[in-house]
Amino acid sequence: MKNLVVINTLCYNKKKSGGVKYVLETISMMTGTEVVFTGYPGHAEELVRKASSCDMIVAAGGDGTIFEIVNGMNRSSQILAIIPLGTGNNLARDLNITLRNVPFIIGSDIKSSIDIINCSVTTEKGKLNKCVMSTSGLGFVSRVADMANRFLKIGDAICYHVAGCLMVAPQRIIKAEVRFDNGPKERIAFTNFILNNARHAGNLCIFPEAKIDDGRLNMLMYKAGVFKQCIWNLGVFTNRHFYNRGRRTVKKLEVELTRPENLMCDGEIIRGVTGVIYDVEPMALRGRFSSTQL
Repeated sequence: MKNLVVINTLCYNKKKSGGVKYVLETISMMTGTEVVFTGYPGHAEELVRKASSCDMIVAAGGDGTIFEIVNGMNRSSQILAIIPLGTGNNLARDLNITLRNVPFIIGSDIKSSIDIINCSVTTEKGKLNKCVMSTSGLGFVSRVADMANRFLKIGDAICYHVAGCLMVAPQRIIKAEVRFDNGPKERIAFTNFILNNARHAGNLCIFPEAKIDDGRLNMLMYKAGVFKQCIWNLGVFTNRHFYNRGRRTVKKLEVELTRPENLMCDGEIIRGVTGVIYDVEPMALRGRFSSTQL
């Protein structure tokens, strides 16, 4: 079996403790394994596209690294494994993958499958298609991710909490035509929209009831001022979830925006988006994952 380990250099430099080095050394010693480091944004996807002969791609980084790798993989012939080195590690959290158990998971022959989100994005510059593993969103959640990634990564585990507090004011209303599944279009004004394939967004549990292999997408879309957004933040930070407006499950969602906005996909920001169509592809990604939830 031929394997490629793609290591996010920034994540590795932040977390190159003895435990991380031990995990990477253990996995790199597997027969037929090549280890490469990323050099710039988008490099992981490029590296994976050139590794068509590899059977397993190991993503050593965070959710953004996984996002790039999945979008570069041949999902019909390659499987994914994860070494969680990121800030949020929301997909790894849902799959119960830790640095402690990852050598056993990757070294085993057990494979399982999870859902993915197919995301067709229209921007001011054209169209693009992406596979999203965990989280996408507009409005507040996109601004939080952008702030955390650009300025607060040094805070590591608390960067999303800090960004969530800083971006509470002012709340900006987004207007769109939205179609849920195959229903009619609805005109909706909102300040926050999150679509999830998993329980977590970053290191915060947003949808405690979500399952990553149920063929459904969990979403919320609501309009809130500063006070209501603070209440929502408090519910998420404390894991109480007492502000539950705008929650539902879908298999397909279409959002047509009245003006360009920034779209967040697994922590990465796509700018100038005018529309997006999501649909779930059940059990579409095979990998060596923890079997606790699957």
